[in-house]
Amino acid sequence: MAIDYLARGGTENMFDLGCKNPRSVREVISAVEKASGVKILTVNNERRKGDAVSTCADLDRTEHLLGWKPEYTFDDIVNSAFAWEKRHKKRKSPK
Repeated sequence: MAIDYLARGGTENMFDLGCKNPRSVREVISAVEKASGVKILTVNNERRKGDAVSTCADLDRTEHLLGWKPEYTFDDIVNSAFAWEKRHKKRKSPK
């Protein structure tokens, strides 16, 4: 889609790709725990100055200029990332 955009005369640009809904660190940890079946040891502290409450991709430009919309849910993405890591961990040889 980005190549087609450039071929149509689009200019150099940056595009966010991701899910529209913000996720907190706790939500990300919970999703990884669910995907992995492993409890992650966490330490809760006060938020530091400048820490984000949550993050999300701003898809307005991507949708408008490229016509791109996410196909997968947040849980789909976490499950896929965990499965990829698990497959590639098996391929690494011990040092």
